[in-house]
Amino acid sequence: MMGKKNIEELTHLINQLNNENELYISKIKDLIQHNKMDASHSLISYFTYTFNISYHLEKEHMIIGTYHITNQGTEPITNPHICIKFSQEHPFQFSGKILSRTAKMPMKVPDAWDRMNNPEDKEEYWLKPSEDIIIQPGEKLSFSNFQLKWKSHLTFTATVNGYAYSDEINEGVASLNQISMITSGKKEDELE
Repeated sequence: MMGKKNIEELTHLINQLNNENELYISKIKDLIQHNKMDASHSLISYFTYTFNISYHLEKEHMIIGTYHITNQGTEPITNPHICIKFSQEHPFQFSGKILSRTAKMPMKVPDAWDRMNNPEDKEEYWLKPSEDIIIQPGEKLSFSNFQLKWKSHLTFTATVNGYAYSDEINEGVASLNQISMITSGKKEDELE
């Protein structure tokens, strides 16, 4: 038989557990709400690319690539911009439809991107579309057909990483993949 004191202790423990459960439920609801907000503004980014390798010393190797951003969320993505980041001391000549904001005569080039950072920086390229772009849910934006060139005799290890940003996602999202290379430069007589 339970005494009055035992019943009071059990009632107190039950009330304490109920309070803890309410606190946990409140935290779970907050997390669910936060995840719903994150899901409304969600994007992924990735590289597609192809290699063109030459077996002649006087020729260059080349990668032709595209960096894609896809809106996976339920809300539009505004002011998309990207950072293409190269490893230190990379040998690449990087080119694409990139306009310099320091150009004396502004140009209109279809599908061009504006460089946002210092053109002297060869490790990071911060780019945004030249025209105002909104990526609707399910749509994709691409920085198309950029080129990476390097001399065939060079030996190096290098990576190219991508990061996508927007007004809604200002902390950035890393690309799903990267471009990685390890080369050993060959002399022409070794290539035969």
